Parts: sequence; structure tokens; C-alpha cells
Amino acid sequence: MMTKVQGAFAVFDANPNGERSRKNISTAGLVTEIDPVQEWNQIFNEVWRQYRDCFYAPNMHGFDWAKIREDYRKWLPYVAHRSDLNYVISEMCSELAVQHAYIDGGDFNLPPRVRVALPGARFEVDKAANRYKIRKIFGDRMKRTSIVRRLRRSATTPVLVIMLSPLTVKM
Repeated sequence: MMTKVQGAFAVFDANPNGERSRKNISTAGLVTEIDPVQEWNQIFNEVWRQYRDCFYAPNMHGFDWAKIREDYRKWLPYVAHRSDLNYVISEMCSELAVQHAYIDGGDFNLPPRVRVALPGARFEVDKAANRYKIRKIFGDRMKRTSIVRRLRRSATTPVLVIMLSPLTVKM
């Protein structure tokens, strides 16, 4: 019998004295190639099959489950990420009009998100100067005071954008 023990794989004899027969399996250098398109097709078909075989209503609420599979299978060539597959499967399963049937998870990581900030000031148009001017600076008093001091020091700067985020003040 093979099992995962403390993050490593091991083989045991399947008998009461199995622990004494333990042999660790090295996974160093283990490489696998995965074809996401094939894997996603297989996942799609397995989910469909699980619903067919295990859905609580054998008549699938009167829907033609085989036809529904074919209707949604045509979207598989457009799946480019595991979250896309989850969406397609979720839509397929929703055709059964049953609540509390969810599709979630899978072997994917969300890409790193770009940290963005919100405008730290409200601007208005100064038509006479043909520029924008700062009408209000957001944030607590310390931040506003600091920004105003920096603005006074750099009064010759032709363009100024202030961005405030919870962690930083950028100018």
C-alpha cells in the first residue's frame, strides 16, 4: 500500500505489521508533463459523470443531461484557465435548477495582483490657467499637511499626481 506520510510518500505491506515494512519513496527529480486542455476535458467529463451517477433525482429534474453536456462541451475550446473551466462547469450544473450545488477550487493560483491606489485628492479644472488644480486632499490631517508641504517645496512642478493608498503616499 502506498500513502503520504508527513509530506513524503511511503510503501507499506497491507497487513497488521505494515509499519515495520515501511519503505520511503524518493520523489527527487520527479517530473510530470500536464496538458491542461486534456486535463480540463477530463475534469469536465468526470463532473458530468458524477452528477449523472450521484444526483439525488435520477431523472435529473426532467432535463436531458446528455444534451446539456453537449451544449456546454462546445465551450471547452475557449477555456484558458482553470477558473474558466469552473465557470463552464458551474453553468452546466446550474441547468439542473438545484440550489446548493457549487463548483469551486481546483489546482490554480491567482496571479499576483497589481497594487493600485485611489486618487488622494479631488481635482477641478482651472480654466483660466488651463490646468487642473487640487480642490481637496483626502486622508488624515498628518498626510494632508505633509502633502501640502511637499507641494509648496515643488511649486514649479508642472504636473502633479497624488496617490494615497493604505500603505504609501506617492507623488
